[in-house]
Amino acid sequence: MAAVAETPLQTAEVYFRQAVQHSDAVPDGFRAQMLFNLGDVLYRQQRIKS
Repeated sequence: MAAVAETPLQTAEVYFRQAVQHSDAVPDGFRAQMLFNLGDVLYRQQRIKS
C-alpha cells in the first residue's frame, strides 16, 4: 500500500511511481512521456503555490 502524501496530486504520484516500478508491460517511451507530464504538472503546481 502506498503512503498517502499531503495532496491528492502527491498521492497520485506515489501510486503512479509504484505502478511504473512494478510494471514491465509499460513501454519506455510511454513511461518517459507520463513522467514528463507528471513532472510538468508538479512544476506548475509549485509555481502556483509560490
